[in-house]
Amino acid sequence: MRTLSLTLLILFFISFNTTNSFAQSECLQELETDLYFNTFPAPATNCDIEVCFTYTLSCSGQPDVEYRICTTISAAGAPNKLKHYNYVCADDCTFTLTKTEIRRVPTNETIVLTGFSAQQFHNIATRQITGSFTAGRFNYDCNGNPTTYIVSVQNYALNGFSSISGS
Repeated sequence: MRTLSLTLLILFFISFNTTNSFAQSECLQELETDLYFNTFPAPATNCDIEVCFTYTLSCSGQPDVEYRICTTISAAGAPNKLKHYNYVCADDCTFTLTKTEIRRVPTNETIVLTGFSAQQFHNIATRQITGSFTAGRFNYDCNGNPTTYIVSVQNYALNGFSSISGS
């Protein structure tokens, strides 16, 4: 009898948590913001970059849930659609950006930003604030040759456009 009641309790717990997680995920709104890739004369320095945002959803009485969304920013020009999340439910949950990762696709070099730096990059790239922010540097060009490539994001008008660039 003890085994049966423990099994039912575990099944109830799993069912309860699954229902709450589903309801919380319905509160996520996926947004897209135009992000231009500023190109430079040297083709070896301009290759695709992947930008990933990691968010943590914390609700009282529930384990934290992590959400990650990534976008490949094409060096080919034209605006890219930078994907990001917004939490739209009014409840006792907090939705926090915990990490921004910027990865140079061919070389797999990654810049990881946390805390204020992650938020600053996110807010400028998604046009929530204006300004310029230097995220870090890559040490190789697209072909794997040693070089220094400083990665920054700019937005000088909230209704204008954001761009990511390197030098």
